Amino acid sequence: MKIKIEKLGYAVPVILVMAIAIYMFLTRNDMSGSMKNDLEEQFEGKVDSLFQDDRDHNIKKAVIGSRYVYSMPRKWEGIIEVGDSLVKKKNTLELSVYRQGQLKRVLNYRDTYKKE
Repeated sequence: MKIKIEKLGYAVPVILVMAIAIYMFLTRNDMSGSMKNDLEEQFEGKVDSLFQDDRDHNIKKAVIGSRYVYSMPRKWEGIIEVGDSLVKKKNTLELSVYRQGQLKRVLNYRDTYKKE
């Protein structure tokens, strides 16, 4: 009986470590899918209007050139204004914001992936 208890004593910590590892793997903040979507996105144009989309978690969106609707990261909501021109090239993680023909700011999507 003593041998079974000793073997069980080693199994419990091993099982606990494996359970924690599996939990951390399944609940990690995986931004690879989000980053892939951001890399694929490509647009440019002038912001015609801004609105909060209550059907999409109240995310702020910009209508660009009356045809493209851009869902902006929350960190950028106070930066982008009506009348700004936005340029997002495919396979980059940067969004250039122009105001009155001048480059105002270059926003990096990597900054939006960081947990606060």
